[in-house]
Amino acid sequence: MPDLSSLERRLATGRQARMDAEVLARQKSAELVALRNEALSFHRELELRVAERTAQLHESLELARSYAAKARAAALARSTFLANMSHELRTPLRAVVVAGVRRHRLWIE
Repeated sequence: MPDLSSLERRLATGRQARMDAEVLARQKSAELVALRNEALSFHRELELRVAERTAQLHESLELARSYAAKARAAALARSTFLANMSHELRTPLRAVVVAGVRRHRLWIE
């Protein structure tokens, strides 16, 4: 049977082990809390970045739509202008060509 002093030593060792375990548990708990806070901070920062980039993309999309509408309007104006100018130029040019052909015939004869 173990004597009283060996039991006391074992009891003291057990108490020390329990205290060491409690200290270690508090340290690890504090580390976990710090890591969680850091992860939450990164998460908030990422959410802000995503929101900023989304806003930039929406602005770019609106600008692109605006430019596309202006380009369509310019293309329509160009087509209308060319159609009108084609008609406006065709008639006088035909008269010039016909006059030129007549002069050429007169000159040849």
